[in-house]
Amino acid sequence: MDEPLSNLDAKLRIEARSFLAKMHQDIGVTTVYVTHDQSEAMTMGDTIVVMKDGVVQQAASPLIVYNKPANAFVAGFIGSPAMNFLELSPAGATLVDSSSGLEVAIPERLRGALAGYRKPKVILGLRPEALRTVPRSADAASAPHLHIDVVQRLGHETLLDASSGPHRIVARVSAADDSQVGERRPFLFEQDQMHLFDADTGANLSIAPAPAS
Repeated sequence: MDEPLSNLDAKLRIEARSFLAKMHQDIGVTTVYVTHDQSEAMTMGDTIVVMKDGVVQQAASPLIVYNKPANAFVAGFIGSPAMNFLELSPAGATLVDSSSGLEVAIPERLRGALAGYRKPKVILGLRPEALRTVPRSADAASAPHLHIDVVQRLGHETLLDASSGPHRIVARVSAADDSQVGERRPFLFEQDQMHLFDADTGANLSIAPAPAS
């Protein structure tokens, strides 16, 4: 199937997606489904193959591709809104950007990944749901502070477009979040959802390399 749902409107596309998934389960025939729609790939595929310029970047189950992307290209392609990428400098147990004052603590599980890393920059990857605002009543002196640029209230959730110097960040937070445009708020970066990518190759330093076949 080569993008069979591309000309349908949003509502009909969701209905057809469910119909095709049910039909596939009933028939049980291996099917190759080509799509640029990541939602279709995530919801309909048993195995997702992400390609760039004709080269396979990763082939795995949808949740593996989402939670353990092989490289920055895969991480940025799968997920909506896309993963946030921050180019920062390793400095001991933190990642910093001296120009903006942004400083992020490196979780213990990732420090080993940087043990032999000698490049001046590394890319920190965070999905929007891995960021949330610190409650106003909490002590947040050590938390990264971001400027709120845009607030998108979607009813069931809120998207915050925030920034720190040149870094642009999208956070998916609760619908009850009370952030306002123009204020500067502390954010919690979920450490168990952080990824580190090589600044040159884009390889995910956070996951162990796949065994040789």
